[in-house]
Amino acid sequence: MLTTTDTGDAPSQSAVAGNLAVGPGFRAGRVIGLFLLILALLDELYQAERRLLDGQIIDVPFTRLVTIAAEGLGNRVLPFEVERRGDITLGTVPSTLADSKDQPLSTTVVIRGGCNGIEALFLMIAGILALPASWPTRLRALFRDLPLLFGLNLVRILGLLYTWPVIPTGSTSRMIRSHRA
Repeated sequence: MLTTTDTGDAPSQSAVAGNLAVGPGFRAGRVIGLFLLILALLDELYQAERRLLDGQIIDVPFTRLVTIAAEGLGNRVLPFEVERRGDITLGTVPSTLADSKDQPLSTTVVIRGGCNGIEALFLMIAGILALPASWPTRLRALFRDLPLLFGLNLVRILGLLYTWPVIPTGSTSRMIRSHRA
């Protein structure tokens, strides 16, 4: 959408996209370069923390938060009970599921680094910080969008927990291991 001048007869030099005014000084190359720089810095810090500190500052606490939140939400929305088995493992309670032979089923989802959703959050953070907007606008976008992305990741994890026991594969026990190669 183009804004018009006070006279109303000609569009101004700036186009408006949402709350972000993109004017004649906007350079896409600068935004893309800044995005890639911020993303590279976040990823390098994260990978260094995983290598040097065994993930004890960012990775393990964030994964613990994901499993706690997934357990809480799963017990509210899934038709069976979900339990947290340590800091990185979620599973269904066998007594609440049964296959066609009335044998208890159990599903376990192991959430590893790279599958906990933190790198998607890094993409969002880098994208928001790279855009030419005021700091209050950037902060509002971060506080609005990061919880939304976290919630979508929880839906993905709960989808794994729900899908495996519901779709039979002939096995009474299933294991999903998600990790980066």
